[in-house]
Amino acid sequence: EEKFLSKTATFGWNLATISFSQDEFSINDKVQFKFYDKESRGLAKDKLPITFKVYSDSDKAGIDLSVQDNENHKYKKSYEFFLTSDDQSSGETLFVKPGDKIYVEWEDYTLPEDVEGKIGGPFTKGDHKKVIDVATVTK
Repeated sequence: EEKFLSKTATFGWNLATISFSQDEFSINDKVQFKFYDKESRGLAKDKLPITFKVYSDSDKAGIDLSVQDNENHKYKKSYEFFLTSDDQSSGETLFVKPGDKIYVEWEDYTLPEDVEGKIGGPFTKGDHKKVIDVATVTK
């Protein structure tokens, strides 16, 4: 005898979050930040075209950090990069000067429907939003 069981579940999109581990970093520090996006967590790493744009006031072009390069597609550890004031940005090193702001940015294309504006919308299908965090470089 065949038996079937079914259950309904609801799922809602959320806004991604990015946060530096500190508000200030010195030029000699390793900079770390956390990223979380519920919709992309658990997807196979070859399905994650997630790239973070990292830049400073002194280097607007900055560097790109990829989830695949970091092998952190499940977001379990912090992403990291380094700062330099002696050389240009390259690889995982960002050019900065003391007093600069540093930025990490990602564009979230999986926004929740928010027609009533409760979480910063209204968002509709096809919308996207830049998710940014900012820290300061000290001496």
